[in-house]
Amino acid sequence: MLAGIKRSFSGLMAQMQRLSVKGANIANATTPGFKRTEGTFSEMLLSGLDGRHVPVISGEGSNLTRGVEFRGELLFTQGGLVATGRPLDIAVEGRGLIELVDGAGRTSYTRNGSFTLDGSGRIVHSSGGWLEGLVVPTGATIIDIDQEGMVSVAHEGGVVEIGRIRLTSFLNPAGLDSIGQSTYAATENSGPAEIDDQAKLHQGYLELSNVSLADEMTSLIRAQRAYQASSHAVRTLDEMWENVNALRR
Repeated sequence: MLAGIKRSFSGLMAQMQRLSVKGANIANATTPGFKRTEGTFSEMLLSGLDGRHVPVISGEGSNLTRGVEFRGELLFTQGGLVATGRPLDIAVEGRGLIELVDGAGRTSYTRNGSFTLDGSGRIVHSSGGWLEGLVVPTGATIIDIDQEGMVSVAHEGGVVEIGRIRLTSFLNPAGLDSIGQSTYAATENSGPAEIDDQAKLHQGYLELSNVSLADEMTSLIRAQRAYQASSHAVRTLDEMWENVNALRR
């Protein structure tokens, strides 16, 4: 009886995770470059898992009973491109991600190519990171970015190349860790970043999210129904447990 309650509870928690994922997808349906998360359910055959679903020795991490779990996976399918006309809006076509650095030297990656210039001439992302090695000189009037990522500016009557945007890809992009603001960090599951010379950049465009609101709303309703069913199962088993205890008295 108790094992049944715990298995039903694991299903309840899995559906909560699914609802959270679907809610995040819907909330970011209009976020440029956002990549939706899809998930699968699998039976838990191990009782010892840590927070990253890695088997642990008994006594370490969380001891979970056998049941079901939900695992989310980022889907890096191509989103549509929309023209904005802004010279510092950049859309990526292909598998590549734009590499960013921040003041602490941390590297992150994004498909959201909405950038601005700061007071130092750096091309800055909304996450706070910037394009490493690219500084637009004061007084530059035109910024041009070609499909290979070379950045040129019109300055003092001439055209000056100031550097190239670094595009990278991963063997397993689904293994990247989402760290907010449509940026990702490399992990052991994603593998190391590799130079991507196949991706193309489109200046004056942004990539739309790959979220389909119709599909996500349908999945959300299904998740809600499944959550209700799991909740009812837990409640029923709890009532049965209470009745059994009452008979013993």
